[in-house]
Amino acid sequence: MAPDPPKPEISQAVARGDLASVRRVVDAATSTDEKIKTINAARKWVEVNPAYTCEENPAGSAVWHDVTPITIAAIRGHEDVVEYLLNQGADPTLKGCSKDDIELDDIPISDIPDLHMNAFDAASRLNRKIRQCRRTQDLLRMVKPYWKKCVYSGSSAARHKRTVFSSSPLNMEWIADALGQVPPLKEYPLKANDYNADTMVDLQHYLRQRKLVEMQQQNANRAMAPPPAQEVPNPNLVDSGTSGRHRRCFACGELKPEHAYNKNERRRGVEARCISCVATNAGVMDIAASVCTVCKRPKFNSSNAVCQGCLGRMAGEPGKPQPAVKREGS
Repeated sequence: MAPDPPKPEISQAVARGDLASVRRVVDAATSTDEKIKTINAARKWVEVNPAYTCEENPAGSAVWHDVTPITIAAIRGHEDVVEYLLNQGADPTLKGCSKDDIELDDIPISDIPDLHMNAFDAASRLNRKIRQCRRTQDLLRMVKPYWKKCVYSGSSAARHKRTVFSSSPLNMEWIADALGQVPPLKEYPLKANDYNADTMVDLQHYLRQRKLVEMQQQNANRAMAPPPAQEVPNPNLVDSGTSGRHRRCFACGELKPEHAYNKNERRRGVEARCISCVATNAGVMDIAASVCTVCKRPKFNSSNAVCQGCLGRMAGEPGKPQPAVKREGS
């Protein structure tokens, strides 16, 4: 079996706490995608254990992701490196299993969940007596509400392939603002007894302020948005109060409740026919014959080419005959 590849250059620099080398490696990236892959880089290493032996895996091997650079920085308490990587968009939710910190024995690594950790898990295990560790915990505690667990965050390289890093925080500006709330290292007390996380970094107060600003922005955007277009009222729809909305049938011309029309007919708007007219195939005629030749409006329950309203008006005007054109099918 081939030996495991060496750790990436950025992981080695993070393990030393060399922030200058970390900056140099990140700045060498030529694109945004390459930068995201660099700051989230983790080598893959192979574990061989007879517990994994099966028909699909006769060699009994398992491939794991090593821990990411930000997890290495959190494990070692390099608070300046953690702050820099978070500002650059490093994903603290990616889990990994470090081969250097375990002893390979008969127990498979998949059965030891404590060995698989991300940056948040590593920060929770730090020694709070050291102020660098306390600041590391505060930095990750402030950005945790803005990161969500992604589908490829697991440590198994066979199940979680990290070819594309599509996960991102809700807002990078909020990440920078949250990190700015954490005081510098020199303001942290040397003694752990003098440290109070709630007074040092009031996370709940910050989240409430951020929520208030977000609501104000949403209200401002809603006020500047154009008003929604008003729907054109359908003249054939009548609200009859307690009995519900009624619709005039295009074929028989009677007002009937909405349940007297099927879904397809309701979609036709003013040309909707009731269930009875659909069953008897009533009202199936040329559209031109169903429109009054005088006012050009739909005519209901009329066998003439002119609607009843126009016939009534024409009856009072001498010299104008009343046409009697029957519609098709009658």
